[in-house]
Amino acid sequence: MGNQQTKGSTPEIPQSIIQTFYCPISQEIMKDPVMTADGHSYEKKNIEKWLTNNNKSPLTGEVLTNKALIPNHSLRSTIKDFLSKNPIIKEQLDIQEAIKISQG
Repeated sequence: MGNQQTKGSTPEIPQSIIQTFYCPISQEIMKDPVMTADGHSYEKKNIEKWLTNNNKSPLTGEVLTNKALIPNHSLRSTIKDFLSKNPIIKEQLDIQEAIKISQG
């Protein structure tokens, strides 16, 4: 019923995944989280792209004091740990990424 998957359909990722795992720009779980000067974390490739044309935080709209990106090792470790303990979610993410790549 409500949350059943039909054969061949893409599995849905549960809404219970912690929101801090998601990049605020792409709304995808981060693989390489980095922090900006205002302390917010983003997927590295997404914030790098954003910062090529912007000097403001995508979340707050405030001007960033600098464009330095600091790896968020703690968040990366937490995400990896969560995914290793939840292999079904990891598999669903891999499937969704493969579909995204195949669609260009």
